[in-house]
Amino acid sequence: MKSRLILLFILFFQGVVLVSEAAGDDTARIAVAANFIKPATRLKEEFLTRRAENLDSRTGPKQGEARKAIDLVVGSSGKLAALIERGAPFDAFFSADIDRPMALIGKGKAIRESLVVYARGRLVVWHRPRVWPCEPKAALARPNLPIAIANERLAPYGMAAVQTLLQMGIPSNLFVRADNVAQAYSYVRSGNAEIGFVAGSDVIDRKGHCLWWVPESFHDPIEQAAVQLSDNTLAADFIEFVMGADGQAIIAKSGYSAGRQWGTSGAAPVPSQRVRQQR
Repeated sequence: MKSRLILLFILFFQGVVLVSEAAGDDTARIAVAANFIKPATRLKEEFLTRRAENLDSRTGPKQGEARKAIDLVVGSSGKLAALIERGAPFDAFFSADIDRPMALIGKGKAIRESLVVYARGRLVVWHRPRVWPCEPKAALARPNLPIAIANERLAPYGMAAVQTLLQMGIPSNLFVRADNVAQAYSYVRSGNAEIGFVAGSDVIDRKGHCLWWVPESFHDPIEQAAVQLSDNTLAADFIEFVMGADGQAIIAKSGYSAGRQWGTSGAAPVPSQRVRQQR
């Protein structure tokens, strides 16, 4: 209980949010990048349901098994990685990039063998069809137009947004910076910004809204990696489920491209020169 209270205190002052209220020793605490919280919640529910069903069908309910639970903690990848470096008691980390999990491995804070690319994110420009015609790509060039983006120093989707504007030859506009891409989405949804760069997972089901799916060639790949931070078996089983056929099907329906097992595309990724220069 003491460690949980300390965790909640740290999270409150770091601007990240605990979205599950489980307690007890049979819990996996998983840090999740803001763009992935919706599919992560669906994955968690499906994983725990199937786990309970499989245990019941094989041996019947076991005392204590009902208390198995997963706490999801949502925030920007940068803030979550910083918490992990400072010793926050997480068992796994689902980042919005691959650089931060790799850095944690290099510092001895994560288990190298557990590294996977669970999804490839998609960047979308989104605006509401109010006064403008439905031309989100062209709208980016409008002068003095506030554009909602995730903070590029904290969130890979924000860096991808900056890279996209550079690729299009559009100078830095008046940015409305959010801590993470989910907050950038909320700025557009609430009307605090007329247009924004958001995650495809947030708008895949949007009807009557103007979307431009940014070509992936306009920015560095948003390869989203997960890594285990402890020997918690529940966290390890959850990552295994996410990488399986059923988990990947949920991810695909949520606006992402498929993930891959670590090492299937050759050499380890190196952050691009343009990313290193702008961080």
